[in-house]
Amino acid sequence: MKWWWKLRTEPQHLWAEVISSLHHLSTKPIDVYSKKSLSGVWNNIAGIRKALDKKGIPVTSILSKPISPHGASWRCELSPDGTYTVRALRQRLDYRPHNNVEKFCWLKVFPLKVNCFIWRAAMGRIPVAVELSKRGVSVETKNCLMCNEGEESTDHVLVDCPYARRVFEGVFGWCGMSMEPFHSVKELVDSASRWGRCQKKRELLLAIYYGTIWCIWKSRNERVFKKILHPKLKVIDFIKSMTYLWVKNTGEIIRMDWATWSQCPLL
Repeated sequence: MKWWWKLRTEPQHLWAEVISSLHHLSTKPIDVYSKKSLSGVWNNIAGIRKALDKKGIPVTSILSKPISPHGASWRCELSPDGTYTVRALRQRLDYRPHNNVEKFCWLKVFPLKVNCFIWRAAMGRIPVAVELSKRGVSVETKNCLMCNEGEESTDHVLVDCPYARRVFEGVFGWCGMSMEPFHSVKELVDSASRWGRCQKKRELLLAIYYGTIWCIWKSRNERVFKKILHPKLKVIDFIKSMTYLWVKNTGEIIRMDWATWSQCPLL
């Protein structure tokens, strides 16, 4: 974008005149910056349009040429004074809204890597077979190796796979709750925020959900990389012990012994 800005605001420079002449920009619309039939570095620079379009940012929302009483002049819509800066574009990219994670709850009782994983999973940005294939990574199969009944997408492997559902059934039974109908990580996380009236218990339930998702993912990795499929009960036991240690060590949510926790954590 910096070179687009320089091309439009400094047309008298020799390099700008050469680019304009080679690509016949004087006869093209103002939002066209290259001639597609020509190869070279400038066409690579002009290709930033596709990258911006994928992020939902049209070029005209960055560079425009409005007409005023003083004439038409180029300005950048990202800054108050109309001058383009790399920092302004960086801020525009960073502050795009992410609808799936606007209300994501970061739990201090869990390690940062677990919080980051759940956050990425809620956006569908973890390295499952379907996502890797979309990015051009060669995978042996896009099928879920935990069940062989569907493609390995984020929501499938973590919540919708029969294996994951059996684990969640065990976790819900341990918590003394009936199984809820959910089909995505976001639905699961959102359900915890609406559960019950006690804030502490809601946070505890969310911690159990996060721990369950994390353990299912670890089990998936064992299956993919070591060809080991852990029994459901073993995974549930690990969820109980892992979440207890993490939650108990902070002392912010619960104060109960292991015997009580292992029977029903939401008493």
